[in-house]
Amino acid sequence: MNGTTPVESVPKDYYHTDAINDTAVSYVRALSKEDKPFFLYVAHTAPHWPLQALPEDIKKYEQTYKGGWDVIREARYKRMVAQGLIDPKNYADVSPY
Repeated sequence: MNGTTPVESVPKDYYHTDAINDTAVSYVRALSKEDKPFFLYVAHTAPHWPLQALPEDIKKYEQTYKGGWDVIREARYKRMVAQGLIDPKNYADVSPY
């Protein structure tokens, strides 16, 4: 749907997140011309349609999760400790399971 109008077809390179953002930008541009406040809530529903990421996004992250959950979790934990974001003494007994 586009407002109350059903969308019958989309271009070959259509990506719903971009369409949502483009629409939000058009609303901001139009509404900001008026001398009154407005509220705009933008809900990104791209996980529902289309079900795929853009090819460049897939390529960027295709190796990220190859190591598996435990390896990634441990690396992220160590990085947060090294950055001082968390104190390991507070998480010594935390298990992901």
